[in-house]
Amino acid sequence: MNAPGSDGAASVDESPAQKGPRLSLSAQVFIARLAPIGVFALIASAAGTLDIDALGRLQVYILTYIGAAVLLPFWIMCALCVAYPLARAIP
Repeated sequence: MNAPGSDGAASVDESPAQKGPRLSLSAQVFIARLAPIGVFALIASAAGTLDIDALGRLQVYILTYIGAAVLLPFWIMCALCVAYPLARAIP
């Protein structure tokens, strides 16, 4: 006959101090899974209440973001990939 709790199940006489880390981890996992939904809701609310004048003020930010999104993968990352073997060859 097995000792209580030896099959991986929680023991009846398990103290709250022993349960604490497992409960904390499950709460952290729940929050981590819920966070993207909250971020989406915040952004959707902000975008839904944005008028045309505010969008015009954000135009510089949006164009800078698009420019960086195009520039980074096609220029900077390619330059780093070319420079890495050259840097390894230097003794």
